[in-house]
Parts: sequence; structure tokens; C-alpha cells
Amino acid sequence: SPGIRYSVQQRVADRTAFEPRFGLTWAPASGGSTTLRASVGVFHGWLPEEPIEQTLRLNGELQREIFVLDPAYPDPGPVTERLLPTNKYSIGDFRLGRNIRYSAGVDRVISPRVRVNALYNYIHFQQQTQGHKVNAPVDGVRPDPRFANAIDVITDTQTRRHEVAINTIVALAPPSPELQPARFNWRRLNVNAGY
Repeated sequence: SPGIRYSVQQRVADRTAFEPRFGLTWAPASGGSTTLRASVGVFHGWLPEEPIEQTLRLNGELQREIFVLDPAYPDPGPVTERLLPTNKYSIGDFRLGRNIRYSAGVDRVISPRVRVNALYNYIHFQQQTQGHKVNAPVDGVRPDPRFANAIDVITDTQTRRHEVAINTIVALAPPSPELQPARFNWRRLNVNAGY
């Protein structure tokens, strides 16, 4: 089962998010009691809603975060001379997060009531989101004195993950055609154990 997908998102300049994938399922025995599965694919994640909202609101102009040094209590009084510059948030060099995934698994029917499967996944997350300070002080002085912290949302981190899952399904009753018409029948319940 081959396939390809293409993803784009507003406010993200990345237009390279092609997502090819391929999956294979094979039952080597004629009865289908054992099934082998394998797949590989590229997937993309989105710029989350929270950074979009934050960069639209707290862009240093529309809405400002105000920090007051040593305010009086309970009334801080006039604070204009004690204000610190506001923070500014923006979307920097942001690319859609990429996820390259390889998986392989086996599914085995032991009896009409018992089924066991095992799955291995290797996942490489690339272009993951982080905040990057672009107005960090140099020799104690900020490059843009109008702002305190200026944070760009960028994608330059990665994570690699290995997963192994083993699952067992035990049916409380063997499959039967007369169980199917009933809207609910406790004998159709399964016990599922996974590790």
C-alpha cells in the first residue's frame, strides 16, 4: 500500500512537506493465522496553536507584557519610570516538524479466543520546536533596547525513539454468528493486556 501526502500550513513558509509512505502486510500461511506487517513513512507536524496566538498577541506592539521593578503595595503608584522593556515573540525559521517512522510487526492467532501481536517502531523526530533568544544581552546591553527578551519560535531540535509493544487479546467466548445481531452481549467482551 504505497501513498504520498503533502502538507502546508498558514504562517509557515515551509513548502517542502512531501510525505511518502509504504506499508506491506503478508500472511505466509494459507489460513492467515500469522500476519507480518512492515511500514516506512514520513509524516509532518504542525506549528501549534499556542505559539501562533502568542506571536500574534505579544509581538511588542499589539499587546505588551509590563514588568514593574519594586512596586509599592497595595498601590504601585505611577510606574512609568520603573517599567522594564516588554518581551517580543515571533515566528522565526520555522519548518513543519518531520517524523520519519519505520515499523515492523507480527500478529499471530493462537486459537479462536487468543491473539498475540508484537510491534517495533523506530521514530526520528526532526525539525522540532523550540524558542530561540534573538535579543540576548551582549556585554550587558541588548541589541534592541526596546525589548527585553525577543524569542523566535524555530525548529532545530531532534529526538530519536525506539518502541516495542507486545499485546495479547483474549476473547471471553469464541466467535459465533449468533452473537453478532445483539446490540450488547457480555460474551463479545475481550481482555486486552499490553506491555
